[in-house]
Amino acid sequence: MMFRLPDNPLKEIAQASDVTLREQHAHLRGQIPLMYALMLINAAFLGIVTHSPPYSPKVS
Repeated sequence: MMFRLPDNPLKEIAQASDVTLREQHAHLRGQIPLMYALMLINAAFLGIVTHSPPYSPKVS
């Protein structure tokens, strides 16, 4: 079995990394709504904790 060397290895690397970058971009675009949802939840709980009256347990 003979292994054939590519005609232009740099061109193949550039094309492969272009495909990889496009796939990564598509995957990250799908994660953006989740990131904003988590950030909203985090900000809401931070606001609740910051602006709520202090908790003082009853001491008997």
